Amino acid sequence: MAADEQTLDIFRILPDGTPLWVEAVKGREEARKRITALVAATPATYRVHDPRSNTFIDVFARSA
Repeated sequence: MAADEQTLDIFRILPDGTPLWVEAVKGREEARKRITALVAATPATYRVHDPRSNTFIDVFARSA
């Protein structure tokens, strides 16, 4: 499976720092689009979790 096709989880970070699962998406590009839409609808901090590496990732970073 290519990196852009992997399933990623979107979390909203609550005021106390607790992550709240929102939805799963396919790939970084879809995660970018969904976070942009989510922030427009419900302003908050959103993070993307990669379950394969069990880490939060920055989907807005540009790779070299």
